[in-house]
Amino acid sequence: MGGANPGSSAATEEWNFDTTLAAGAWATGGNLNDGQDFLGHCGTQTACMQYGGRTGSPGSPTTDSEEYDGSSWTETNALPVAVGFNAGFGTVAAAISAGGVTNITGVDTWDGTNWTEANVINTGRQRFHGVGTQTAGFIVGGTSPDKGEVEEFDGTNWTEIADLNTARVAANVAGTTTAALAAGGGPGSGTAVVEEWNNTSWTETTDLNTARTNAGGGGAVSTAAIVAAGVTTPGEAVTANTEIWDGSSWTEVANVSTTREGLGSGQAGPNTASIIFGGVSPSAGSTRLTATEEWTQLQNIKTITD
Repeated sequence: MGGANPGSSAATEEWNFDTTLAAGAWATGGNLNDGQDFLGHCGTQTACMQYGGRTGSPGSPTTDSEEYDGSSWTETNALPVAVGFNAGFGTVAAAISAGGVTNITGVDTWDGTNWTEANVINTGRQRFHGVGTQTAGFIVGGTSPDKGEVEEFDGTNWTEIADLNTARVAANVAGTTTAALAAGGGPGSGTAVVEEWNNTSWTETTDLNTARTNAGGGGAVSTAAIVAAGVTTPGEAVTANTEIWDGSSWTEVANVSTTREGLGSGQAGPNTASIIFGGVSPSAGSTRLTATEEWTQLQNIKTITD
């Protein structure tokens, strides 16, 4: 009675969680079949799509559509209309292509096999991004001229909601229609401004470390985003810089291997397993790139000590 139980221990253990970002790196993935820049895109590192954009030299709008399975790209049924600078969101089974050059208000939906024309957006635009699912997504900003307008899609109709505080083009968007993040974008060589959406309004938050536009990135939630590459200075200088967002601050991590702008990315994936593809780089002249890179962020270190 009152004695220690057999096999029991009086030892105390402490669990320490290292909040510093663990090491991460970019690795080479399968090349696109056709080089594209300023293209519509959606999905994750292991299941994403690209559609539209510009191809050739000089760049011309295209109907090209391809799907990535985590290792290689496969051409799929083409868009009904050639388009460039279009926005995309959704999944490989249910995607959206909206706006862009030659189809400024046009919208097409993807059912996993075919593209079908859908209700047009309220405000025609190009050079912009979207986020969310085919039945709950939205598009943010854009140009013709620079815009702050945001529109939400319910699977059938587009509805205007609260504008960005800072009108811009090519801002990277992460999250969902109820909690989103808009980072960077134009005009000119780019801004560092970041805004958060709380399902009612946009509020400015911590700036990017490197102002940029025409970058790649995204994130499945507004508290875990990634922004990579893009234009950073006047004269179209392009960066390889990558930054990770943790909900309160941006941290610079490993650079992309190929500096580029106008690239596609898997917007719905986690910022620990992201993907970028296509784009254009000054080092390649006006040739549209086929290169794909996959980002893997290791888990934070957890230690248990006596």
